[in-house]
Amino acid sequence: MRTRALVLVLSCLVAAANAPPAPQRPRWESVGVPNTGRVSFVVARPSGRGPFPTVIIFHGTHGFAREYLDLARDLARRGVLAVTVCWFSGGAGEGRRFVTPLDCPAGTPPVAPAESDQALATVNSVVAAVRAMPDSRDDQIALFGHSRGGGAVRTYALRGGDVQAVIMNSAGYTPAPDLSHLNAAILILHGAADSPADGGGTLSAVGNARAFEAALRTANKPISGRAQLLDAKLADLARRLCELARQIARNRPPTPYFAREVV
Repeated sequence: MRTRALVLVLSCLVAAANAPPAPQRPRWESVGVPNTGRVSFVVARPSGRGPFPTVIIFHGTHGFAREYLDLARDLARRGVLAVTVCWFSGGAGEGRRFVTPLDCPAGTPPVAPAESDQALATVNSVVAAVRAMPDSRDDQIALFGHSRGGGAVRTYALRGGDVQAVIMNSAGYTPAPDLSHLNAAILILHGAADSPADGGGTLSAVGNARAFEAALRTANKPISGRAQLLDAKLADLARRLCELARQIARNRPPTPYFAREVV
C-alpha cells in the first residue's frame, strides 16, 4: 500500500483547497554532485512576492513520476516553493505500477542506497542549491521523501543536515540510529499494512518505524503533539497528509505543522 498511499496522497493534496494557479511554469534546473555527476530538479514557484517556505521532494525506488510534478505544482499554488528532485535514473519494484513514470534528463546518476555517500552528497548538493535561490526562505526548508527518498532525507537529517523539518513517508529504518547530530523536526508517516507486495521491504516494516520513534524519545528529542505511529491503513495515511496540505495552504511556519511528531 506504500505507493498507492502516495498516489492517493497526491490526489488528496490537489483537492485540498481552492487557490489560483501559480503564474510561472515549473522549470528544470540542475546541480553538480561531488563524485556523482549532475542531478536535475523541477522548481514550481508560487505566485506573488517571495521568499517562500520551501519543500524539497525526493522520489522513491519506483523512480521519478508525474505524480511528483503534480504535488510540486499544487504546493506552489498554496504559497510553497516546491522542488521535486530526479535524484536517480530509472526505477524498479512493485510500486512502479502505481505511478506514471517520467524519464530523468540524460546523465542522471544510477540508483544508490538510501544511506550511501552518494545519496547524502545528492541531498546536500540539492539543499545548498535550493537554499541559494532568492525565492527560498532559508529558515523554512523542509524535506519530503517517499520510500528510498525517505531513507535518503533521514540519512541527511541524522548527519546534522541543516533544514527545519524532515518528512519520511513509508521509509526504511535501520536499527540503533545515532541521533546525536539530529537538528531537524521529524514527522514519520507510515502505514501499518505496508508490505513488499506494495513496494516495501524488510527495513520498511512498521516495527522499524516504531523503533525509530522510540529512539527519538529515549534520546530526549523534543516531540510536540501526539507521538504515535499511524496504526492504520491507506485511507488514514492519505487523510493525515491532506491535513498537512491544508496547513501548508494557510502558510503556517514549518515548526508547528512539521513538528517532532510521529503519527
